[in-house]
Amino acid sequence: MKDPYAFYQHLRERYGDPVMIPTMNGTLVATGDPDGIREIFSARPDTFGHWGADALTPLLGEQSLLCVEGAVHMSRRKLMMPVFHGEQMHAYGGLFKSITRRHADALEEGKPFLMQDLAAWITLDAIIQAIFGVLDPAASSRWASLLRELIDRASPAAIFFRILRQELGGISPWAKFLAVRAEVDAMMATMIAERRQSGLGGQDILTMLIQARFDDDTVMTDGELRDQLTTLLVAGHETTSSVLAWGFYWLEKHPDVRATLVDGIRALGPDPEPMALSRLPFLDAVCNETMRLNPIVPDVARQLLKPFSLKGYELPAGIAVAVSTILAHTNPETYVDPMAFKPERFLNHTFSPFEFMPFGGGSRRCVGAAFAMYEMKTVIATLLCEYDLRLTSDREVVAARRNITMGPKGGVEMVLAGRAAR
Repeated sequence: MKDPYAFYQHLRERYGDPVMIPTMNGTLVATGDPDGIREIFSARPDTFGHWGADALTPLLGEQSLLCVEGAVHMSRRKLMMPVFHGEQMHAYGGLFKSITRRHADALEEGKPFLMQDLAAWITLDAIIQAIFGVLDPAASSRWASLLRELIDRASPAAIFFRILRQELGGISPWAKFLAVRAEVDAMMATMIAERRQSGLGGQDILTMLIQARFDDDTVMTDGELRDQLTTLLVAGHETTSSVLAWGFYWLEKHPDVRATLVDGIRALGPDPEPMALSRLPFLDAVCNETMRLNPIVPDVARQLLKPFSLKGYELPAGIAVAVSTILAHTNPETYVDPMAFKPERFLNHTFSPFEFMPFGGGSRRCVGAAFAMYEMKTVIATLLCEYDLRLTSDREVVAARRNITMGPKGGVEMVLAGRAAR
């Protein structure tokens, strides 16, 4: 499905909600209605299983938080949550700002660049340092290059359709993906072993996860650590970079919104603290409106392990149900003028988690949501007030599939027109 945005909109207009969709993986019933979403998100976790059970396993690992179910999922989620909340978040703000400046300072005035690429290098650098701590430039660069190659080689077709996973003597795209994945695993194993051996305390995510204990006082195995860290490295930058690219596209398309946001940021002083930035209501609204209009994950599908009632329809075990983020975020009964970019809609109204769910919902909600929002706000504020970035054309940018997520087609081409004095 190249354009799930248009696909779901067409289905809603023609068939209403919910809608039954025949797919290569079986029958799927999708909803974007708040009542239907509430029923799915509020159901017991043991109601659902993975749909296409091993789809993400080759990329993230079979023990990844995104690939496990039931009690195992809940225990790992509980173990990982503290890493992204509380006082630990304060330490990331300065990291986000310094990394943003370093990458933006390398831009050449007047030379076009892709905002998606700039944002990807910023967010990748940030998650690498958050996970491993401060690395020497060569090690950090090696990690960044290898992870970009891993994501670029993750063919959506092979990820979702097992029949296409053919090595063909090592020359196929799948074989090349597996080779890069093996290299990532080897580097990860070395990092874990060195950190365990050092016994040094630290505030990086790897150290905290090594020290964390499950309720039964056991710790993560090396394999579990490897898969969780790979998941954080991949999911922790690819999605955020797409939101940032969309955000700058919309801010350039709406200069009045941009001006209001810049005024609000500058009112905090010449070099505001990241935590102060994170509390700006209008910056929060801009991020939320960007994610509303351009959800990075168009839907979240789960296979029914038992019969389930959805909006009065009795569904049998074995088929799948999906929350369509696209339909939920453009529901005309929830949002006035749903296809327009209007951040102010988030200033005077709080939408329920069944109307607005950029990070998923229920027991599968993204554990790194607070980290991602803090990063988005810091990067946007830093770039917006210290660098004059402009679109190179007025053409409309549409969504396109990027590996296993959605992003702006073409990456949003921009140019650096100038820098503010620091």
